[in-house]
Amino acid sequence: MAIEDELAELASHKLGASSRWRLTVERDDRGFTLVAEHPASAGLVLETGTLDRDLAASRISAWIAQREIGVADAAPELVHADTVAGVRVLAQAFDWPTVQVRAVAFLLYDAGVLTADETAWLSGFVADDAPMVATPPI
Repeated sequence: MAIEDELAELASHKLGASSRWRLTVERDDRGFTLVAEHPASAGLVLETGTLDRDLAASRISAWIAQREIGVADAAPELVHADTVAGVRVLAQAFDWPTVQVRAVAFLLYDAGVLTADETAWLSGFVADDAPMVATPPI
């Protein structure tokens, strides 16, 4: 098995079987790069900066603990992916607290633009001060 595949398998194992992150590892002269894609995320990239397998594995393992991994994995199936992504971008760009994210998400839900599950996830997981539990609009 190629080292790239080993590193991708290690990361997938750390994420767990239920994770919807799709991971690929590429190698170039600067080291291994992990590319992570998820339907509820803009995606993540980790450049390990090393060709040493063990050091790259250690950096990947530490990287997986970041908040975005859990936030995206907590997302429901997205019916309105573009709208959800738009709310996430605005929340991050303007540093919205939970109360503002919740207000916008509930407004979009009331207008029929988001599902209850999408609204609950945005309201409970997206802001930096979010409680990390779904907050349904109903």
